Amino acid sequence: MIEMKILIICFLFWGCSHYASQRASEQSIESLLKKIQLNGEGKARLEVESNKYVFNFSSQLTEKNWLVGMEIPFEGERVLAFGESHLSREENFLTELRFHLLNALKEKGYPASQTYQSFLQVIHQYRELVYHQKNCRQESQERWECFPGGKFTLVGDELYLTVTLNKDLFLEVRHRYIGEKAFNRIGMSVFQLRNSASRKVLLNQELFFFR
Repeated sequence: MIEMKILIICFLFWGCSHYASQRASEQSIESLLKKIQLNGEGKARLEVESNKYVFNFSSQLTEKNWLVGMEIPFEGERVLAFGESHLSREENFLTELRFHLLNALKEKGYPASQTYQSFLQVIHQYRELVYHQKNCRQESQERWECFPGGKFTLVGDELYLTVTLNKDLFLEVRHRYIGEKAFNRIGMSVFQLRNSASRKVLLNQELFFFR
């Protein structure tokens, strides 16, 4: 009897997971983009080089801006605004993060200023794409190109955006389900890829949306 209950529980668990995977893979890219949640509040973790931060955040996506308000310990609220001018506001804490990222790029031999501008341009294109949810070209059943160089790939219930910033330097945005209605965990990394087994992360950010 106990073995039968365990078998039923395992079957139900596998069935729900399998159904969720089918549900994601059967949707259009437009439907998947609608599930990217950039409006809400939650907790965030940010790592740039050896500097690590954990803070509360609020996020709002509008037609012209992606506003991210961050509650930094001992600093108060700071607002990062990605918009038509790419980065329209930059305060002390954000200037410090920019400084660390530029240093990391220089140490790896990249043209720092140019690469940083490419990073901002990609974030701007990502914001535009999530807001308008269109203009994607399907390359295969689970792969799409949504802007020049911007490739989306669906792996199970996780949606990945990968963009080349400079030679072997990449930006990756990860969208994961915690629940069924939206991708409410979003990770963003800038990393160097020398070969398939070597990935050096220069920047990593995780947003956990609570609502």
